[in-house]
Amino acid sequence: MGDGDGARGYQTIGENVTQGKRDWHEGLDLYRPVPDTEPPYSPVMGKNKWPDGEFRAAYEAYIAKLLDLGRAVMRAIALGLDEPEVYFGSFVDKSFWVMRAIGYPPLQSSDEGGISCGEHTGRNLSDTV
Repeated sequence: MGDGDGARGYQTIGENVTQGKRDWHEGLDLYRPVPDTEPPYSPVMGKNKWPDGEFRAAYEAYIAKLLDLGRAVMRAIALGLDEPEVYFGSFVDKSFWVMRAIGYPPLQSSDEGGISCGEHTGRNLSDTV
């Protein structure tokens, strides 16, 4: 596993395979960092591997906003249940989150032999006929 946990990081175009063909998409899997761990990491218990550039700052700001929103929703639920506003606070202070950024570029040509992206459902399309 080296410095990764086997779940986080970048997947290149064509790395995933669906129905024997390369998926023509790229993805970045992110999870709540577990800062007090060192390599080799257990699955999903490490640190994120970020691409170069401004992507990390933008995503970390977005994640912070989502976590703020989650805490606000939990405070509202507590008040709606006639509980103190901080009732759920200890349950959401270190929420474990997962996020995946995916890019779907078009196939360059029919010679690529891949598909733009695999099916996103748990059922087979032939089952809907």
